[in-house]
Order: sequence, then structure tokens, then C-alpha cells
Amino acid sequence: MSEIDEANKDAVELKRGLEEKAWVIEGMEKEISELKKEKLEIEKRERDLERKLGVLEVRETEERSKKVRLEEEMKEKIDELKKKANALQAEVARTKAELDQTNAEIVEFEERATLLESNMLEVKEGVEGKTSGAIKGRSKVKGWLLGVPAVAMLFAAAVVFLCSRQRS
Repeated sequence: MSEIDEANKDAVELKRGLEEKAWVIEGMEKEISELKKEKLEIEKRERDLERKLGVLEVRETEERSKKVRLEEEMKEKIDELKKKANALQAEVARTKAELDQTNAEIVEFEERATLLESNMLEVKEGVEGKTSGAIKGRSKVKGWLLGVPAVAMLFAAAVVFLCSRQRS
């Protein structure tokens, strides 16, 4: 019986070893199952992250396009404003030239007016002197028939001339 007992002992030990190995295999199978679940979750998460990455890349591309478009629009606006500024500067220069010309004409008109006024005063004094002399019988007007109406007409012509020159 000793062989039988030994065989039984061996059988019990083998059975115990087999049970332990079955338990280890069962644990490994559970671990494999859990790892497969984790792998599926990781793959799912990876696909989700890849999708999000794709969305972010599309957004980034759109933002770059928008930025480029805005930069181009700003450049166009800046160019347009520069053109307007140049046009305004040209207008200022033209207006300044016109103002300088007008000021020169005003000075010229004032000089002419002063000259005409002094000429009119001389003529008036001469006419008054000759008229008063003619009235008193002291002097004659030689070839000159200047009277008050003629002086008034000369004065009116000078005023009209000055006014028309200032308007043009």
C-alpha cells in the first residue's frame, strides 16, 4: 500500500497543483478579459482623441485662413486710407496754392484800389478847383468837361472793376 499511498499522495499533490494552476489560469483569464476591456476603452478613447484632434486641426486651419483674410483686408484698407491721405495732401497743396494766389491778387487789388482812390482824389480836387473857379468866373476848363456826373461815373466804374476782380 505504500505505493498506492504514495500514488495517492502524488495524485493529491498533482490535484492540488492542478487546482492552483487552474486558479492561476482563471485569474489570468480574468486579467486577460479586463485587459481586453481596457484595450477597447483605450482604442475608443484614442479614436475620440483623434476625432477631437482632427476637429482642432480644422479649426486651426480655419483660424489661419481667417487671419490671412483679415490681414489682406487690413492691408487693402490701409492702402485705401493711404490713397485718401495722399489725395487730401494733394488737395491741401492745391488749396494752399490757390490761397497764396488769392492773397497775391488781394494785395494787387488793394494796391490798385489805393492808386485809383488817389487818382480819383486828384481828379476830384482838380475838378472842384476848376468848377469853383468857373463858377466864380476866374478860370476856364480847357478841353476838359469834367463835372460831378463824370467823377461819379469814374468812381462807380472803379468800384465795379474791383468787385469783379475779387469774385474771379
